[in-house]
Amino acid sequence: MIITEKLVEVVLNLLQVPRIKEAIQKICSEGMGEKAGYSSSSTNRQESSGYGVGTSMSYSERDLRRKNDELAKKVEALNRDLTESQSLLRKEQSRNETLQKENGRLLSELDGETNKRKEAESRGNELDGALAKSKSETRILAAEVKKLRAKVEEWENTLGRAQEAFNAFLALSEYDRDSLENVFREEELTAFIATGAKWESIETIWDYARYEFNQGRLASREKLLCMLRFFLDVHNSAFYAQPKYQWQEMGDEEEFDSELYDKTPDSRTSGIIQKVLLPGIVLAEDPEEVVKKSLTKV
Repeated sequence: MIITEKLVEVVLNLLQVPRIKEAIQKICSEGMGEKAGYSSSSTNRQESSGYGVGTSMSYSERDLRRKNDELAKKVEALNRDLTESQSLLRKEQSRNETLQKENGRLLSELDGETNKRKEAESRGNELDGALAKSKSETRILAAEVKKLRAKVEEWENTLGRAQEAFNAFLALSEYDRDSLENVFREEELTAFIATGAKWESIETIWDYARYEFNQGRLASREKLLCMLRFFLDVHNSAFYAQPKYQWQEMGDEEEFDSELYDKTPDSRTSGIIQKVLLPGIVLAEDPEEVVKKSLTKV
């Protein structure tokens, strides 16, 4: 094989690959050693055998050509290795591109999942806020319901007491009803409550009860007291922000005091109060201020 410029160019290119460059240097080193040895022995043979210079150069050329052929074969083998390595490199590059695309797809999916997670967290926060608001509104509504229930119970209690007072009035004797006919309107319960809750009506009933009890006529006492207790409560809640009147209180075995109490004609002149026939009325803010003295029996 004759060494051409093209072959030299290929060899020079191969020398750029470290592995091939090292192999070629090794081959060249071995070739130079063998050439030196061959020349020495050949010279000796020439000197001993008496051959001419022309014959020695022919052997050297053949040996050099043989070395060149071997080197060319190795270069071709290295070229095939290079071609195979380049093919493997292209395959690796293709695989790397595929992996990069797959990585990009996974990153895109990850971004999508991240966005979904953020949206879910945002939605969760919104739901938490809505739940907290709902709980707050529920507590407010529960408080309102509780107030309304208390109001309903209060009205039911008031209505029950109103009906009780109305029944007490209807159960009075004809004499008592005639005496109080100018105080009440009897056609319905609401009219009965409205007319009886006025302060003038309360005073009229109380004065009538005091007169009757002072005369010893106590048959209608519980009925009249029932009416008075109901109407005083309605009067306080209907006409004032805070109760204006309350019933006069006294302790057990309290000594009679004419400044605070009245007594029946059949009572003792002084002593311990035995019974309160008709409780008096005082101002709620100042219980010492007596509006109606209690009628007692001493």
